[in-house]
Amino acid sequence: MKTKHILSLTFALFVAFTACKKDNDPTEDPKTEEPNTVEPKIEESKAIVKTDILVESPTALKQADTWPEIFYDLDAQKSSATKSGQVIFTGGFNLNLAVTDFDTYKLGMFNDVNKNIEDITFEYLKTAQIAYYTEPLGLEYNGSIGWYGYNMTTHKPSAIEGRFAIIYKGESLEKAEKIYVIKPTSIGYITIDATAKTYKGQVNFGVKIYTKQ
Repeated sequence: MKTKHILSLTFALFVAFTACKKDNDPTEDPKTEEPNTVEPKIEESKAIVKTDILVESPTALKQADTWPEIFYDLDAQKSSATKSGQVIFTGGFNLNLAVTDFDTYKLGMFNDVNKNIEDITFEYLKTAQIAYYTEPLGLEYNGSIGWYGYNMTTHKPSAIEGRFAIIYKGESLEKAEKIYVIKPTSIGYITIDATAKTYKGQVNFGVKIYTKQ
């Protein structure tokens, strides 16, 4: 009897010790899986092309008058008199092109007489000879570089064949979240009142928009 009692007591102590040990064992933290993130990228198939966009001076003015700036949103295709969007049509007849903030947006130009706005791909832009500017692009005349020219026959402003403008936000083309490629089709002005010599500027263009997705 005494032996059985000792064995029972020993077994009970063993069970208690084991249970206590299990309670004190540190539990392992569950393993967390790394989130499967996909780097946003430019997809050619998702580029948006908008053609036949017309920006016109809101008020008829004389050539020597001060022409109020036109702020323009290339996504919404909407003009505004207050700062908004990505670009500004400024200067005489509102024909010069600028960005709303040169610290935020890059403004550049390149030439290719063999391409339309639809033909410009993101891969093409990576190797295009793009020149960048930190001031508005105006009339190309007498050695100055601009985004529109002057027709010596009609003595009026005109679009330059094969001339493209490019605008994007970011450190570089590859890091840009959004890219806008603009191709002017006609740049000039219309006469509103020949006697009063008042006019309205008109810029007609197409744009291709790339967005990282």
